[in-house]
Amino acid sequence: MRTIHSGGNSLLYLPGPTITLDPDPVSQAQMVGVLKAFGAPHAYVFDESGGGDTALIAACRRLGVKRMGSEIGGGGITSRGNIAMTEHGILRVLVHLGALSSDWIAELPDAHQSNFIRRAGARSDHYIYADENGVFEPFVELGDTVEANQAVGQILFPETPWRAPTTCTSKTSGIIICRRAKGRTARGDGVIVLGELLQAP
Repeated sequence: MRTIHSGGNSLLYLPGPTITLDPDPVSQAQMVGVLKAFGAPHAYVFDESGGGDTALIAACRRLGVKRMGSEIGGGGITSRGNIAMTEHGILRVLVHLGALSSDWIAELPDAHQSNFIRRAGARSDHYIYADENGVFEPFVELGDTVEANQAVGQILFPETPWRAPTTCTSKTSGIIICRRAKGRTARGDGVIVLGELLQAP
């Protein structure tokens, strides 16, 4: 099963295909092969499904269905580059699975050797949330690497401009895989997500 997702309206993602960590090593190896076949610059291995037992990922597991998803941009927008990456990746995967002949990808650009990135669970230190209502100003961009205790953005208060901004600080090191797409931010909103670069499986 293939699901195409784009970070929703509130988030921007470093684009790439996704799988979720599988306790079965044979199944995990098969899905890593699918990620490699997709050939995007970045590919994700999620620790867990964001929706728990009621989400699509959990339903696929219960039914024995292998699933690859994606985070293709976000913020309610798209781009020519992201669309091309997705179209080419899907064709490469279908060839890899034997559903299409290699003629379908003969004229495509060479596939990338993907950087594999782990996305930890939402309760981990990889997630940074807004402590205040205000406007989020990022100090980092997608793909940047940060260290623990680094300022990654700040919350501004336009209704009370004399008030000092509140700094958003990373609790751990990692690569920026996701940031808030919108300025207006409420307490508890996710503003930055960090990933962990993995050795190629």
